Amino acid sequence: MSDERRHEPSARRRRRAREQGRVAKSHDLTAAAALLVSLAAVWMFGGQLWQFLGELGSDALRHADVSGNAEADFVANWRRLTIAGL
Repeated sequence: MSDERRHEPSARRRRRAREQGRVAKSHDLTAAAALLVSLAAVWMFGGQLWQFLGELGSDALRHADVSGNAEADFVANWRRLTIAGL
C-alpha cells in the first residue's frame, strides 16, 4: 500500500523533475510519427520507385552476360547499380 500516493505532486516537485529531465515520454507517439512519414514517402515516391526498379530489372536482364565468370558479372552489375544511384 505504500506505493499508492495520497496527494498529487506539488508544482515545485514537478518543476524540479522537469529540470532534471524526468518527464513522461511516449514511445508510441514517436513510432506513429515515423510510420506516418514512411507512409507519406511511399505515397509520394512509390510509383516512381516501382517504375525505376522495373526498368532496372529489365535492364539487368537485357544486359545479362553469361560469360561464366561470376566475379566479372557481379562487378558489371554493381557498376550499373552504382551509376543508377542505389
